[in-house]
Amino acid sequence: MQGRGLMMRSIMVFMMSLAIAALLMTPETVAAKRDNDRDRIRFYGWVESMPEGLRGTWIIGGQEVTTTPRTEFDQEEGLLKIGGCAKVDIRGGAVHEIDSEPAEDCSSTGRR
Repeated sequence: MQGRGLMMRSIMVFMMSLAIAALLMTPETVAAKRDNDRDRIRFYGWVESMPEGLRGTWIIGGQEVTTTPRTEFDQEEGLLKIGGCAKVDIRGGAVHEIDSEPAEDCSSTGRR
């Protein structure tokens, strides 16, 4: 009998989890997620100028962007440097991340 009680409790926890998930997926939260996706911009370009120390104003692919203390930097593909290829992610109007990228991502044939 104890095993059956444990199984019933597990089923109840699962059902409650489904109910909570359904409540969180209201039309308002779905619309908010869609709006957040619309507020995202991604582009690739050659680094034309950059600040000392990464924080400040950059020109990447002919576009001026300004980083903030919250901006993330990913240099796994190499150091971010003038003449290098970079990917810029902007969310909600702020520069979220600048990543170093392989040169082919900034070439006319390899651009994403």
